[in-house]
Amino acid sequence: MTPERLAWIRDWFLAHVRSFQPLHPMMKLKRSHTMRVARLCRDIAVDLGWPDGDVRLAEAIGILHDVARFEQFRDYGTYSDAMSFDHGERGYEILVALPLDDPPGDRLVILEAVRFHNRFRIPDDATPAAVPFVQVIRDADKLDVLAVVREYAEAGRIGELYAEVSPSGPVDRALLDELIHDRPVSSHLVHCTTDLYLVQLSWVHDMNLAPALRRLHDSGLLDWFIAQLPDDPGIRAFTARIRAIVDKAGLP
Repeated sequence: MTPERLAWIRDWFLAHVRSFQPLHPMMKLKRSHTMRVARLCRDIAVDLGWPDGDVRLAEAIGILHDVARFEQFRDYGTYSDAMSFDHGERGYEILVALPLDDPPGDRLVILEAVRFHNRFRIPDDATPAAVPFVQVIRDADKLDVLAVVREYAEAGRIGELYAEVSPSGPVDRALLDELIHDRPVSSHLVHCTTDLYLVQLSWVHDMNLAPALRRLHDSGLLDWFIAQLPDDPGIRAFTARIRAIVDKAGLP
């Protein structure tokens, strides 16, 4: 991808967001999240030693990954896919309809990365050339969401992000069992912040790239989330496994 094409994508995205004026505070949060994720995509790609064109392509994917979130919030007042639509699939539909003039290979990578960035796992039939870019956007997205959740929790504002989640309550044992066995967790099992933090820690199972895991380690996010959890044997076993995954990435 050329610098000019990346600039066009950035300008198109910002114009797309402006079309939802006046922006709700949650839309502003999503816009800022998007730009941070784009920078993380770029930085992770640089750390991986990718050529400049692929670094720009990764950044473009970061800009476009949540393109459907704005109409989702406008139409449903939520970012819950369970209560509205699959925002990865809808983002794919939005971009397919655009007259993009990227080379066919770049276009396919962008479309698949946006489509698959929020799946529980990368589909087996994903195009091999797209998979590294899907991994980058998935890791970058998780890193920024974790940082946002910590910021809002420390400010006592977690309810603004997850209105349906109680600030207190015991862990859902069925949810913990699903996490321990690395199975998809239904959002219906998330009742309190302990459940929420456990689900978000479980994302580490699906973080693919050592540069992303190093950022998770260095940010202190892993330690913060674990420190919020109650002292429970099952939780201790789960978080020990999460720590081991991060350590396995070759952290000092």
